[in-house]
Amino acid sequence: LSAVLKRWEEEGRQNDDLPLVGWCMADGIARINRAFDGVFANMPNRFVATLLWLMLPLGFRREPPDRLTQACAELISSPSAVRERLTSGLYGGRDGDGVWLLEDAFKKVIAVEELLRRIKDEHVDLKAAQESGLVSDAEARLVKDAETAVAKVVEVDDFDSRELSGLSKEKPQRQIEPRRAAG
Repeated sequence: LSAVLKRWEEEGRQNDDLPLVGWCMADGIARINRAFDGVFANMPNRFVATLLWLMLPLGFRREPPDRLTQACAELISSPSAVRERLTSGLYGGRDGDGVWLLEDAFKKVIAVEELLRRIKDEHVDLKAAQESGLVSDAEARLVKDAETAVAKVVEVDDFDSRELSGLSKEKPQRQIEPRRAAG
């Protein structure tokens, strides 16, 4: 909890960060109380355990409220200064790896968000929107690029069940390239 407050203080007490600070504090306090419950339940001296429980009979047993969790999710899933501050020191991926694909899809979806809203408001699909002039050919390409990027992110590997069970005497067809250590 102190690390959350220290970071918030060092970053200039940004009001936009308050939902994240509040969520971290509520979650931390709930974890501390669960830990105390475990300590009280496992005290060998039941009299002392009961006395301790009487000092903190109700505690703070609630998890962070859903609306606070929702506010945090919105902060980190939309372009904002908060998201930039939180992700500034994180690995951004290299061309083609999972993190890069996710970030690429995020940027492309954000870029076409307004186009998708326009298409949805008209209750038509992309092809019909393009034919009616609601979106230009260039805009339609942007939407298709975003859809392709999202499809790459959610694409799953397909394995033969025999490969997974270890019963197959055949070697897998797919060769996995060794990754070099980051450095």
